[in-house]
Amino acid sequence: MTKPPDRGPDEELRILQGYEGQETLLDLSAGVASTPHGETLLSLDASQGHASAIGRLAHITGTSLTDGVELEAASAPSNQTTAAHANSREKSFTERLRASAMPQSRYEPRSELGRGGMGVVLRVRDTDLRRDVAMKVLRPDRTDGHSERSQRELRRFIEEAQVTGQLEHPGIVPVHELGCDAQGRVFFTMKMVKGVPLSEVVRRLRAGDRQALAEYPLDRMLAVFLKICEALSFAHAHQVVHRDLKPANVMLGAFGEVLVMDWGLSRVLSRPADAVPSSVETDSTERRAAGESSPEFTLDGTVVGTPAYMAPEQARGQLARIDARTDVFALGAMLYEFLCLRPPYEGSDATQLIASAAEGRIIEPLTRAAKDPTIRYRLAHLPGGRIPAELAAVAMKALSVDPADRYASVRDMQRDVENFVAGRPVSVRRDPLAVRAAKWVRRHPTLAASASAAFAIVLVAATVLGWVLADASMREAESRQTLLEAERRARAESDKGMQAELERERSEKKAMAAFEEKARVEQQAKEAAMAREKALLQRARATQLYNRGRDHAARARSIRERELRANAFSLAESSFSEALKEDPEFPEASFELALLYQWFEDARAAGLFVQAHESQTRQGGKGDARALVYAADVKRIIEGDVMAAARLYEQAATVDPESPYAVVGLGFVALLGDRLDTALLLAGRAQNMDRTLWEPWYLEGSVYARRMKENGREPNLLHDPKLAVRALTEGLLRHQSSGLLYNERGTAHLAAGDIDSAEQDLNRARELMPWNYGPPSNLVTIHYRRGQYAEGCVLAYETLKEHPKAFELWNEYGNCLYALGQYAEALDAYEQSLALKKDRIAPLCNASRAARRAQDPKKAHAYALRATELRPDDALSWISLGLAQRELGEHEKALASLRTGFDLHRSEPSYAFEYFNQLAYLRKFKQTEEETAAYIREFPEEATGYHWHGRSLALQNRHAEAVKSLGQAVALSPQWDEPFDHLCSAHFNLQQVDEVAVLAAERLKLKPDSAIALYYLGATLQLKGDDAAALEAWLKAFAADAGFGRGASHATRAAVKLKRWADAKLCALRYIEHAPKDANAQFFLGTAEEGLDQYAEAAKAYERANELVPDNATITGALDRMRRLLRAEALRTENRQPGGAAECYDLAFAEAYKGRWRHAAAWGRKARQDFGDAALDLQAAYFYAVYELRALEALKQGAAEDAPKSPTAPPLETRLEQHKLTCIALLRLALQRGLSVKELKADSQFAPLHEMEQWKALLVEFE
Repeated sequence: MTKPPDRGPDEELRILQGYEGQETLLDLSAGVASTPHGETLLSLDASQGHASAIGRLAHITGTSLTDGVELEAASAPSNQTTAAHANSREKSFTERLRASAMPQSRYEPRSELGRGGMGVVLRVRDTDLRRDVAMKVLRPDRTDGHSERSQRELRRFIEEAQVTGQLEHPGIVPVHELGCDAQGRVFFTMKMVKGVPLSEVVRRLRAGDRQALAEYPLDRMLAVFLKICEALSFAHAHQVVHRDLKPANVMLGAFGEVLVMDWGLSRVLSRPADAVPSSVETDSTERRAAGESSPEFTLDGTVVGTPAYMAPEQARGQLARIDARTDVFALGAMLYEFLCLRPPYEGSDATQLIASAAEGRIIEPLTRAAKDPTIRYRLAHLPGGRIPAELAAVAMKALSVDPADRYASVRDMQRDVENFVAGRPVSVRRDPLAVRAAKWVRRHPTLAASASAAFAIVLVAATVLGWVLADASMREAESRQTLLEAERRARAESDKGMQAELERERSEKKAMAAFEEKARVEQQAKEAAMAREKALLQRARATQLYNRGRDHAARARSIRERELRANAFSLAESSFSEALKEDPEFPEASFELALLYQWFEDARAAGLFVQAHESQTRQGGKGDARALVYAADVKRIIEGDVMAAARLYEQAATVDPESPYAVVGLGFVALLGDRLDTALLLAGRAQNMDRTLWEPWYLEGSVYARRMKENGREPNLLHDPKLAVRALTEGLLRHQSSGLLYNERGTAHLAAGDIDSAEQDLNRARELMPWNYGPPSNLVTIHYRRGQYAEGCVLAYETLKEHPKAFELWNEYGNCLYALGQYAEALDAYEQSLALKKDRIAPLCNASRAARRAQDPKKAHAYALRATELRPDDALSWISLGLAQRELGEHEKALASLRTGFDLHRSEPSYAFEYFNQLAYLRKFKQTEEETAAYIREFPEEATGYHWHGRSLALQNRHAEAVKSLGQAVALSPQWDEPFDHLCSAHFNLQQVDEVAVLAAERLKLKPDSAIALYYLGATLQLKGDDAAALEAWLKAFAADAGFGRGASHATRAAVKLKRWADAKLCALRYIEHAPKDANAQFFLGTAEEGLDQYAEAAKAYERANELVPDNATITGALDRMRRLLRAEALRTENRQPGGAAECYDLAFAEAYKGRWRHAAAWGRKARQDFGDAALDLQAAYFYAVYELRALEALKQGAAEDAPKSPTAPPLETRLEQHKLTCIALLRLALQRGLSVKELKADSQFAPLHEMEQWKALLVEFE
């Protein structure tokens, strides 16, 4: 889409060229609120009383953003008034600006995404959260900061942010923040939507783009439309009307997201007094609630929106008539465009478009397509290239000129579109009987066949019943006639004697027997007919319940919200169960209920599939092979009963050997029996039998996807993730809504190393099966592989809340926790996995590993031992056992276990590493040397052998030989730190410092953030005397690896030596992390804190050092120094004069510590003056004497000293000679309190006094 040039800030109408050429935004501009002298907008603290965003802006600029605009008319203030007002507020604004520093922006601009009439949308980097977001800012070229229009547009901009921010719905772009940046621009940030606008999709469809036609057929476009309806329904429920709905304002994400964008023209409707309050509140709604005018709302008669999608009342500027039905009209316009690939209105310019919109001149889609060949021949995205009449009717209903004739709500329109998608009639068009019947058959193919059969049975039953009744009546008449004739013959022959009488009796008995037999047959026929009629009535009632159940089941599969999904599931289950209660021999109901259970992973599905098969058998059919195959799938996938699954697959093959489902079943039997070649052949046979089935492709994908055979010991030689992906893709082409296939293909992508494709498939599977824990479990694996352990933990935790029995997911959860160093929590997760399904090797070994790290070696040993008992041939189980035995101190047993695991899987480098490590730990250096040499001959390209061969030589002090092997290990595995570390160490032992420097530099080229390389680089630099460069290298090492502690002591000493106190503190803390019991680490931390003037923290560090090494003179001296400084700081904080000689000494010490010698000496004189010489001990007298001499030097040099203001310092001495005399007096006190003359003579600090007579006399006095 091309962008036209801007036409200036005063232009009322601006046309943006779109695909239809006529999108219009009216009366919209933007700007940055500022003072007349260019001072930009600053946010105010909410505590100043300006609650709303507009209120804060008004306070900052000094301009009321509600003045001068009325609903009926708007008039801008005069220039003179504006200027005067600006001058009156200049001072207050400048003071506010200077009172608070301009905040530094957390957003770094990247690129411009687009611009419109109101603002510019930028792609920016959120440096706090480290993500890209979209930032919308007001356009500086569209405002002068004080005009009525500028104020109105600023309010509308804030209104857009507030409305969009409160409409929290998956279909509405979320707003993160509203504020002002460091340049004073008003902005708000939103989610960065990665996708394409719906308008681009329509443009590509109109251009006949093949890819677009394949990706966006009508059903996909309708799915997008329904998501738009859901977002609009949510907004309307909160009294918000969009007013500018169009394809350009809808974004389609890469993973099926549909987001309604650009709520800049949205309107918050006034709600009736008795209505439920809207959850959307803005500055404007607050003012309207308070009875104030709302100038940021469109004035009556103003036209806003895009003419091509504009409702008549919107085009006429009838503000009072705009409501939710205005958006219904826009939805109708979009549906119209989906059908015709043209908007409802078209014109040569915006004026003509608005006129058309105001009159509502719209040509019905079918008529327009018939008249316009450019439309008629570009409908390849529609079924059969024809516009469905039902959708045309829905669109025209929504596009009614009178709002009263449109759909009353978006939900009503959405319901009609859903009915069309489901093949049901729509409310705005009545289909002919034949069409309705055809739709019913398409929706219910199985039921249609059953209904036809039932109808035929009813006709036949009625005919048979009529024939039976007629026949019975005729036979009854004949029987009576026979009896009458017999009676007449008997009377005529009564005279023939006894023989005739007997004959008559026999005839009567025979006739009675015949009559009774006929009556019995008649009764049986009646009962059979009644039973058939009852069965037909039961089937009819069951069919109604069955249909209801299918509808509920379809809803349950499409709903993502858990509670609503559970309700739909219960309704479907109840309907199917009642159908089976009415007619227990209804196989379709059994099958559909089984499908429902299977979809939601309910093991009851297997029994119902078998029941459906048996019902067909009892009704004279040969059974249902498909139902048996599905039952086997349930047994295999949900219950994990492989043997039961195999029996059902075999039974399906005997029921109907020619059924492709039976062939698939035999394929799974072969798969479960590790006859993988046979499984592949059967998959191909089933594919050739029916190319429409997805199950054969699923079978083929399952064969290629397996890494190990069913026995878990042998590798699958046919394993090929790429072929698995290909087969599963074929399956998805036949069953696009199968979450199972998406999950399996995602797993195959993961095995192939295509993590991005795997993530895409697994997210789709999660969308299709939100109740299934398989996709999120695999997504946790993806997070683990990407190193996103925290994200994996969150996803696993949230999924386990819904699926607490997902034993595989508990294991993956444990892996993420373990990677985060939360070993106890990881152990709990592994144990939960084992509690749900015990005796599984992977979680047993994982639990052993976590128990070792959680300092529970006995539990680690128990889990590993159980693993070796279950699988004596599993290498990892033995390695886990050996590591647990090592933790228990059973080193010889550990060596034996590790040797067993190593021998079972010699090609695994990590197993070889642990075995050689144990050999070296037991100081079996010669054996280590010999076995690693043999390992090198077996695996010459594996670095582990060279590494441990070099280690064994180094441990025998054969460093020159060790260098060769370790160098080979580094060459084979340049990223592996351990051989590099030991290679550098060997060179150091050979005093080859330059070689270490070269190795470190080469490794840093390969891996710039290598902590171990930076450590060795620092070590070489320190040995060469460059402490500053060495410190920089060590600091980089610490920054590269938060857990790295090598060299922390050297780095700390270097930083202290260089007086780089902040760096010294950082290094000392890292030193403490790795040596918490080292008093030097605590002492250096105290030194760093002292250098940073953090005396309280320094004192704590010195106290910890003193606890580790009591009575150390250096530590106790430092601790005493900090305590004095803290006491002096307390006196200053309290602004209190010293209450004794000790407090005077503390203050003097603090001044001397800061180099303010004259003040230190002054506090000494105050101590003598206020508390007498008797209050001074030897230490105080001596140091006061030193302070006097230092003060003398400072006075000579004329150094200025600014002491703290509190407490008030005593006056300073200004006479040089007096400092000397005071010093002599203080030394006399020191000598009196135990200082020897010898010590005094040896102290060079007092050399300036040696020529004084008083000094000489003092020495004579005390010698």
